[in-house]
Amino acid sequence: MPFTGLKLPVGVNSSGGAALEDGDSQDGKIIMMALGSDDNENAFQQGIGLGDSMVFDTSDPSVRGRISGRIRQLFRSFQTQRRFRLFPASLSWEQNSETQDLTLSFRYLNLETDEVNTFSRTYGAEKLNG
Repeated sequence: MPFTGLKLPVGVNSSGGAALEDGDSQDGKIIMMALGSDDNENAFQQGIGLGDSMVFDTSDPSVRGRISGRIRQLFRSFQTQRRFRLFPASLSWEQNSETQDLTLSFRYLNLETDEVNTFSRTYGAEKLNG
């Protein structure tokens, strides 16, 4: 059975229960949370994300290297949990020469459904420069 979570924004389904979501959308949320800031006060969830510096300093090549390493580490954990397997050669950073936006993308295999998916996140120039 695919991983299931709450639909965001949180809502109710037609029978009055919590609206749930699974499949590619849920996979994307799991990965985005793992790649987000890890700023929180929950003692049991410290250090689970990339941290603020890695989220906002993507213009620095050394930070991009640390992010790539962290992604590989996260996907080793996901693979142990039998969720996802990263295709390491697909991990790439591309900069749009016109807008200066930086896009992180990679492909991964959903081990539950045996489907190959692509994850992509664009960091805007306004975030990169100030």
